[in-house]
Amino acid sequence: MHQVPVAHCVLLLVIAGSGVHAPAQAVRALPRSATDAYAGSAAFAIPTTAFRAQYWFAQDNLPPVQVVNAIGVRIARNAASTAQSRRIEVTVADTPVAFAAVNATFASNLGPSPVTFLAPRTIAFPAVTASADPNVAAAWFPGDAPFVHVAQHFAVDFRAGASTGGALVRNDGLVMAPGATETLHLAGRASCGGLLTGAWSLGTFTLNASGLPAGAVASFNLGLENVEENGLRLPLDLGVIGMPGCQLGVIPLVAAHLPANASGVATLVLNLAAPTGTSVMLSTQVVHPRVPLPLTIADWGTTNAVHSTFGYQGLCNALFAGSDVAITSTQGPQPVNNSIVLLLL
Repeated sequence: MHQVPVAHCVLLLVIAGSGVHAPAQAVRALPRSATDAYAGSAAFAIPTTAFRAQYWFAQDNLPPVQVVNAIGVRIARNAASTAQSRRIEVTVADTPVAFAAVNATFASNLGPSPVTFLAPRTIAFPAVTASADPNVAAAWFPGDAPFVHVAQHFAVDFRAGASTGGALVRNDGLVMAPGATETLHLAGRASCGGLLTGAWSLGTFTLNASGLPAGAVASFNLGLENVEENGLRLPLDLGVIGMPGCQLGVIPLVAAHLPANASGVATLVLNLAAPTGTSVMLSTQVVHPRVPLPLTIADWGTTNAVHSTFGYQGLCNALFAGSDVAITSTQGPQPVNNSIVLLLL
């Protein structure tokens, strides 16, 4: 049992000193908890008719300074889109407008200094084949110039004309509500070890890691950062340190070491109340031996990461109108976290 903390520390030290980055890192997603993990709602779609849509994200979705070169609209898992062309304009803004103050007037949510990220033009979008890769976008919008986000809430405003050809495109969305969806637990892609799941009920947060050797001691790593820390981009391919197929998905702040039962399941239970009026994000990943007696670093594995959001307000919001020249929305803002997932490069 004493091998687990030691191996865990060695793993983090090797990573910290490696100076390497994953060859195919996940792009940053908004909301942040959806980075490398599908948010799961298919309620959002890009229609073929003209529209205006605006998405607001709380400032803790981004670091204090973030350079935005391109914005993508994530396509839903296993969805596809056909080729089409349409007129597009994209505006972005750092805004002081908080979640509770977002209102139906599009311009008022953009704050005092909105920036035209993509000037109006007709764009031909290629077809996109169905994929289970959360880095795949239905469309990418490179900016006319990079936008430097600085320490405020962030808003993205799309104006789209009617499409020529093509069909409705389903997008990945994050949707929460009181009650059963007061929390949301997004599962990152499989790594080289067991399966990690998260659940919350009445103030109890339960994490289950399955597929472990019976009796193996699992290190539950919990942290607040799942995208980047001091230049280290996540998920990090651990093949470079001798763990092929494994990836680091969380920068841990604390860890709990618990044994798996005879069925190969280790469980961590925490008392954690979901906040009201705001949202808190927490990421978890488990490091564990893949064989009963691990002797080399290759004998260790990592589960997928789970990115949990506690509290159903304050993280993101969405507005929509069925006209690209609309001044006010016909849908939204929503009283709960509700947004399409955007990708940033």
